[in-house]
Amino acid sequence: MSLPLRLGYLGWVLAVIGAGLLLRNGYFDLSLSVERWGGSVMWGALFLLILLVIVPNGRLIILGFVALILAAVVELSQLWHLPMLEAVRATKVGAIMLGRTFSWWDIVCYWIGIAVVWFVDSRVR
Repeated sequence: MSLPLRLGYLGWVLAVIGAGLLLRNGYFDLSLSVERWGGSVMWGALFLLILLVIVPNGRLIILGFVALILAAVVELSQLWHLPMLEAVRATKVGAIMLGRTFSWWDIVCYWIGIAVVWFVDSRVR
């Protein structure tokens, strides 16, 4: 296991989380669409970055596809309104982690974020 590599990915995870929270909370004077969709792109990027923290030397193509699937599953989970899930979604953290309403556009944004991380990481490797 490559600890420096894993720590580097963890640094990126923390940076993306911070930037995504700043973007979503309106700290910048950006258009509503940039705030809305930019946060979704960063959320998608997190899926691949977290996988890279867990498996830093894994095959990037496989990790990328796993991230694509996981992102879509989280978004699709918003179609289920189980009482337990709704209780989690009612909290600020739960709403950020699981979302509240399903959107195909969110899946597209997640996949864009994953593609950006995949592209950059494939060039750096």
